[in-house]
Amino acid sequence: QALKVVAEGEAQAKRELEEHKEHLEELVEQRTSQLKQANRRLNEEVLNHAKARKQAEQASRAKSAFLATMSHDIRTPMNGVLGTARLFIDSGLNPIQKRDAEIINR
Repeated sequence: QALKVVAEGEAQAKRELEEHKEHLEELVEQRTSQLKQANRRLNEEVLNHAKARKQAEQASRAKSAFLATMSHDIRTPMNGVLGTARLFIDSGLNPIQKRDAEIINR
């Protein structure tokens, strides 16, 4: 009788141990799946950030080139306008015209 009780207790313990083992295996599978998904998302974000950074760098280079070109393209004609305005000031303009030419030279 005592052996039967011990055997039943041992069988019960084995069943419980097996249930806990299965439960732990399920938890490990769930966590592994979650980690894999998180890792995929992080890898996608890293790639997206790398692409965005590359695009931002390209845009910055394009902006710099544009500003350098526009600066030259604007500065050259403006120098001509300013020089002409200085010549007008010294050419005997009426007071209103002289004031306007001086405004240009500010």
